[in-house]
Amino acid sequence: MKAFLNGYRMSMEHKLGERFAIAVQAGEIAASVEIGLLAKLVMTVHQGMTIKAVHGESGGACVDSQHHGPVIDARLHADPNND
Repeated sequence: MKAFLNGYRMSMEHKLGERFAIAVQAGEIAASVEIGLLAKLVMTVHQGMTIKAVHGESGGACVDSQHHGPVIDARLHADPNND
């Protein structure tokens, strides 16, 4: 099971990286963004939110805007290229 989950995570991270590369080409993401690190960040947040949801810490919602919204907003506002 551990190998399966690791493979899934790596596959999703790779797919995100590919999508982010397209977004860079389209001008949706600044060319200066390290897309591999961005993909890792998104997967890390996804995994953390999943764990919290499984353990009932989000009140049954996959994304609890009261708890996760400020974290997401802080990350977005930390990027000087984000308008």
